[in-house]
Amino acid sequence: QKEEEVVIARAIFKSPMPSALLEVVQKASGAGGFNAQHLVTAWGRIWRFERRNAEEDAATKALTGKLAELTRRMSAELDGKDVATVVHGMAKLQAMGKAPVYVSLLKTMETRALSGVGEMEESVVSMLTWSFGKANYKGSPELLQKLSERAAVLAQDFDPRSLTNFLYGLVAMGMKDPG
Repeated sequence: QKEEEVVIARAIFKSPMPSALLEVVQKASGAGGFNAQHLVTAWGRIWRFERRNAEEDAATKALTGKLAELTRRMSAELDGKDVATVVHGMAKLQAMGKAPVYVSLLKTMETRALSGVGEMEESVVSMLTWSFGKANYKGSPELLQKLSERAAVLAQDFDPRSLTNFLYGLVAMGMKDPG
């Protein structure tokens, strides 16, 4: 089992173009060997193809659709860092607003983030907030509140970069000055 997971991860990472990555994802997810880490790795790779291989547009769209489907199905397996990576991959593809599937998927990722925000470390709070901001996702008041509350608890742990990313994300997500 572990060896198979490594083989899949390596194939995802080494896929030279969207069509090859799509083939790996379809094969692995159909065989049942595809896990949350594979999903996150694929989201982290897909946006790199968009700029390099414009001729593979159809494969990129098919791959994005397949990853969205798998993300919905596997969302319960994702932790905060995984959610941040998925949302960042979506942001890099500029998927927000292109199709209802992405708005819906961002809402799914918000729900997943809310379920674990109380246990997140400052780096994850920062990454998650920044990623939602980069996706131009206007989070729910509850998401903004929970992330802010968690950041307040962890305030002493934030380094300057994490704090800057966190604050950027809040502003990009629509948080207004309460004063």
